Amino acid sequence: AGQETLGVLMFFSRDDSLTETEIQMVDALGWHVALALMNLRLQEAQRLEAHHSALMGMRDPGDLEKALSREIRRVTIKGATLGVASLEIDQLKSLTDEFGSSAGDVLLRELGRLLQKGIRGMDVVCRCGEETFVLLFPEVAHKAVLRRIHDLRQGVAEMRVFHEGRILGPLSVSVGISIFQDHGRTPQALLEVADAALRSAQGV
Repeated sequence: AGQETLGVLMFFSRDDSLTETEIQMVDALGWHVALALMNLRLQEAQRLEAHHSALMGMRDPGDLEKALSREIRRVTIKGATLGVASLEIDQLKSLTDEFGSSAGDVLLRELGRLLQKGIRGMDVVCRCGEETFVLLFPEVAHKAVLRRIHDLRQGVAEMRVFHEGRILGPLSVSVGISIFQDHGRTPQALLEVADAALRSAQGV
């Protein structure tokens, strides 16, 4: 299918020969199988994407830049500011490796609930990638964003997440923030600064 090899389909003939018609039939069958495999792979990718979004009860990743652009326009008109926070669970990979992907799903779901519970109606929570969450805090000054992040860290530390009779934890999150105008005026600039600050906090 296209330029990508999805697999090898082999046919054998008793007399080691195929007629032109048989060759055309095999070629057509190969294309049909390849298209079917590509469709299945696309459906699985879409299923996983929807699963993770529904799992955390959050906006789809494709909404993030749109939401950020909208909030930038809104706070610009009002002369207000906007905080962006990018965060990840520090123990997600190690706990998933130890207890399986279902443990990671539980952690993501519980963090999603905590984030949704702790935000205002005008705030926005999005998933960006498999492990990263992005929060938008419209009309919140820099110091207030830091206080919100402090409260979030404390909430994560107090989480008691159970999986198959075990408590997953203790838990913590690394966070990077950016502030509209102080660190950039476009969605891309704000997200890049927040992500760089997150990697710095992780020691990456």
